[in-house]
Amino acid sequence: MKKIILALLCTNLLLAAVVDENFYKPIDKPKHLINTTNKESASMLFGVDAGSLGGGFSISLKLSDYMQTRYNYNSLSFSKNGVYDAKKLPYFARTNLYNQGFIIDYFPFKDLSLHLSTGLYKNKNRVDSKILPKENAVKVGDKKYTFDLLQKVNTKVKFRNVSPYIGLGLGGKIDKVGIGWSLDAGVLFHGQPKVDMSPVYGIDAQNSPNIQEAINQEVEKEKYKLTQKIRKYKYYPVVKFGLNYSF
Repeated sequence: MKKIILALLCTNLLLAAVVDENFYKPIDKPKHLINTTNKESASMLFGVDAGSLGGGFSISLKLSDYMQTRYNYNSLSFSKNGVYDAKKLPYFARTNLYNQGFIIDYFPFKDLSLHLSTGLYKNKNRVDSKILPKENAVKVGDKKYTFDLLQKVNTKVKFRNVSPYIGLGLGGKIDKVGIGWSLDAGVLFHGQPKVDMSPVYGIDAQNSPNIQEAINQEVEKEKYKLTQKIRKYKYYPVVKFGLNYSF
């Protein structure tokens, strides 16, 4: 029994000699074993989107947890043949949408991607069309003209060059590195459309100033009617969906 007690006493003395205060500190994991699953914070975002302004891309920069700035580019072009109004005016029209936006996105909730957006768009949207009499006489203004008198009437509809924008959206928040999505809906205030009409005279009117003046007067009447018809379209609805990558 004495031998056992003596052995335990020697063991305790030996441990006290070799163990210092660092023995009880937590063991640090080697760097290669540290969990690396946490994503790094991001400061920029690149995205592609499609919607009522066409297809395009956007680049966003994080200013704070609540504020981001965004550059957006969109374009779209399409054409259509049809008959204008009850007067059966055959026409060909091409619509060109071209927009560059400079937007501020405000995220009122730190942990949500809901955002309010406002900014300005450089707006080059326009519609080019041609009234085409062809073989049959068509009524322009209050009179009818054959192809020999009037070959076509070129029409251009333009909008304000710089247009304010306001909208609401989800997604697109720059937080962690990775893939995300965005959905935006808003209104572009492009102002009252501006209409320009110019006739292309037929062979029988090219050398007759009187006939040309009469055609010009009827074209101006048509221009006034079209202006009154579309003047209420001062706002353009904006809806777009996008995929993005934060880095």
